[in-house]
Amino acid sequence: MEKGQERRREPITIGIMGTGAVGGYFGAMLARAGHRVVFVARPETAQVIVSTGLRLERSDTLEVLMPPRISASSSPQDLRQVDAVLLCVKATATEEAAALMRGVLRPETWVMSLQNGVDNAARAQAVLERPVIPAAVYVACAMPEPGLVRHFGRGDLVIGPPPPMRGQSVAAEAHRQHDAAARRGQDVTAELLDQIAACFSQAAIPVVVSPQVAEALWSKLLVNCAYNAISALAQVDYGTLAAQAGIRSTMDAIVQEVLDLSHASGLVLDRNAALGQCAAIAAAMPRQLSSTAQDLARGRTSEIDHLNGFVVREALRLGVATPVNQTLYALVKLLEFRGKPQETPQLPRDFHDWLRELGLATETSPAASALTGGVSSEIWSVELSSGKHVVKRALPRLKVSQSWEVPIERSRHEAAWMHFAAQADPASVPQCVASDDRRGMLLMRYLPPSRFRLWKSMLRDGEAIPAQAHAVGTRLARIHAASANPAVAVELRARFDHTPLFHAIRLEPYLEATAQRHPALSDALHALSRTTAHTRHALVHGDISPKNILIGPDGPVFLDAECAWWGDPAFDLAFCLKHLLLKRLWVPAHQALHRASFGALVDGYREGIAANGSWEPWEALEARAAALLPALTLARVDGKSPVEYLTRAACRQRVRDLTREAILAPHRKLEDVHRHWIFHPGVDPCT
Repeated sequence: MEKGQERRREPITIGIMGTGAVGGYFGAMLARAGHRVVFVARPETAQVIVSTGLRLERSDTLEVLMPPRISASSSPQDLRQVDAVLLCVKATATEEAAALMRGVLRPETWVMSLQNGVDNAARAQAVLERPVIPAAVYVACAMPEPGLVRHFGRGDLVIGPPPPMRGQSVAAEAHRQHDAAARRGQDVTAELLDQIAACFSQAAIPVVVSPQVAEALWSKLLVNCAYNAISALAQVDYGTLAAQAGIRSTMDAIVQEVLDLSHASGLVLDRNAALGQCAAIAAAMPRQLSSTAQDLARGRTSEIDHLNGFVVREALRLGVATPVNQTLYALVKLLEFRGKPQETPQLPRDFHDWLRELGLATETSPAASALTGGVSSEIWSVELSSGKHVVKRALPRLKVSQSWEVPIERSRHEAAWMHFAAQADPASVPQCVASDDRRGMLLMRYLPPSRFRLWKSMLRDGEAIPAQAHAVGTRLARIHAASANPAVAVELRARFDHTPLFHAIRLEPYLEATAQRHPALSDALHALSRTTAHTRHALVHGDISPKNILIGPDGPVFLDAECAWWGDPAFDLAFCLKHLLLKRLWVPAHQALHRASFGALVDGYREGIAANGSWEPWEALEARAAALLPALTLARVDGKSPVEYLTRAACRQRVRDLTREAILAPHRKLEDVHRHWIFHPGVDPCT
């Protein structure tokens, strides 16, 4: 024990990624205790620290920490030799900061997230591909000017084990991205957590190591939701808020909504303890303005998306009512919008660098606009000299509530699928101009919405016609049949033979994650997953759905083939058909259209493989699709990627009622699945 204590007393080198108020305070306290601290900050802040030091103002004392005791720069490359990193950027910049550190840190360097919100550690480690220690932070401080940290109260942490690396084990097995020795060097053990606590305690930073750190993070979220938005809207401190009876009642309502959400998420927090914690914050930090209030006062984007905004999104997913949080969130977003100059969007530097390497952009960043609509990629439209294009980068962690991490190498498979589909049916895909496997980027020709309309929107608005669904089925069958041609099948199978990756991004999050929610269906769902994984007939797109289909002058155009895999074509057929079932609940007024489109798509696909050469009897393929269809439909309610438009709990329950029987006793014909969905007894709560 004495040896361990001696090791903990040795100075270490600590990097601070994001030197705002929180990063500046904890970095300064650690530097005071004799540790070497490397601050990574905005250029103006780094320059001040280098030239005049970091000033720490506490109570009535002012201390100045100077190089070489500390160092500062704006380059994450300076973190190469640190023993530890404290991630202190705003929650809105978590992935960006992690991406800048990826490949820089040594294998044995440990990383800790000191950020607002409950999911930053999981988001950061998805990018870094190493564990990130979560910390609930309790400190009142501000950085009124670069290089000056003003401390008002507290300064303690609760830390605990990292969240599970859910997608990492599959990715590591499939792609061998890190050797075993490096992964062992990143392990976060109970001994390491105790050493960190001792290191911080010797720097006058109280630390509690707790296996219930998730509860601590939710408790901190609860306090932030209660104070931050109201403090920002009124621009008043915590003490003033707590002194107003009407505001206290509003804060109590916020607390209750977050408690309801935490319970629905599986965490049981005590209401009296939560209210007491809120009261204690005002007593301990009466002069403190919330970080959201400080951001709005400076015209900056706040972290409200990861505070009350997180509550609103999670509540929508889980069917919990949060009207007070939703109102405050909307008001803060309105102030952010009103107070921010409407600048021309700037293409991220790494996108611009790639376009310059391709010779398609100059030193000046091209005009660009961020595009929305997907959970798996960052997408921009860019104006180049050769015309308008779309540049797309695969994200390592999908933008969904549950942890869903996937390798960015899938962009390589998407580019390869697009090249093959263009050979099989040139009008079926956008033109892929370039791709970069290392960056996970694709460059494609832009398809203007005036000529290419999103099929999902047309189905929603009642503007689609069954002939479009028939064309989707025919075109999909044509690509499947072309890939199954013996002249190309062997080469395609070798290129797309990555079942572990398809399992990680499709079978596990859809079928197996749903099995966890439905133990009675577990055996059937796992059997479907195994059957799909072992059925290998053709090149599968993996994400054929109305949101990834444009209807153009020459028929449907398929987008987003990140899940491309040599496997079971029945998966593509069932994956698309499930959306036509769900659209009936989403927009009941157009259910006759969706019913006709379902049959037309099946007919188009069957006719397409008959015309282009079938690799197996239609009856066998249809039986697998009919078995998959109800399971994939249920997965859009209880899997890792629930549809965003079924907001009513009664509608989600209706999906469960309509799919359970068909999962346990599968139909062999798609028409029978459809008939069961339409004519199943019971009152439809969505009509």
